[in-house]
Amino acid sequence: KEIVVDAEDVEVGDVIIVKSGDRVPTDARVIYGSADIDTSALTGEALPRSIQPGDRVESGMTLAPFDLGVAEELSMYSAPSDIDGVDVVTVNILRKDGSMGAWLRGNRRFVDEIRNQFLLWRSLPVETVMHYRQLAAESLKGEAAEGERA
Repeated sequence: KEIVVDAEDVEVGDVIIVKSGDRVPTDARVIYGSADIDTSALTGEALPRSIQPGDRVESGMTLAPFDLGVAEELSMYSAPSDIDGVDVVTVNILRKDGSMGAWLRGNRRFVDEIRNQFLLWRSLPVETVMHYRQLAAESLKGEAAEGERA
């Protein structure tokens, strides 16, 4: 019988089901199935890690929705606004294939992380913001030059 419970109500020995795109609610060991899991919230590593029965997973990891046939197009643009030191950022995510529910679950974490990064960015001193803008501009110029040579 499958029931929904809060993470704090899970007890040792309980079997929990984590669906694609869901966050692992508590430290656990995989007993059935295999998947890719996003550990970036805990480790900072951007690459997913494959898990199999017997592997340990930690609270906060997210089961990657790669097996759901979701395809999307993402673009992100930044441009100066009318307010000095403030940029306008536009993020477009277009679902190309797959179910709407799977697509929404897969993007919820991404959108939350982008929002958190922007809130953090707003709290930085102006000097720090200008420093990172300069580094980004130099990096983009270097990438453009490499692209021209290729």
